[in-house]
Amino acid sequence: MSAVVKLRPTETGIPLTLRPDTPRRVLLGLRPFLVKGRAELVDITTTGWYRNMEKRMKPGDYVRAVRQARGMTLREVGERIGATPQQVHDYEAGVRGISKAKAKQFSALLSLPVERLL
Repeated sequence: MSAVVKLRPTETGIPLTLRPDTPRRVLLGLRPFLVKGRAELVDITTTGWYRNMEKRMKPGDYVRAVRQARGMTLREVGERIGATPQQVHDYEAGVRGISKAKAKQFSALLSLPVERLL
């Protein structure tokens, strides 16, 4: 996953949110308009910010982030793993722990490492 890292704030004041699946060509195309000064395209997974965020994320956070990035609803995920939308919500919110069996199902469906879900 790549992101434009701004080393100095933009002067436009336009807020921008990039999704994890933003194509590299889009990032490169936006760069001249959004970044003033020195900036570079980096692999965000190698940054200290990402490592810090990864430590704070719980298993349900990964499920929610990937589900939303893929445009899937709670109902769609639930139907594919044999759970109700409320149960999927509970897994994401940390109300309900994710069993090994459910972790394997989430892993297969969302292409996440099982280890992140246990």
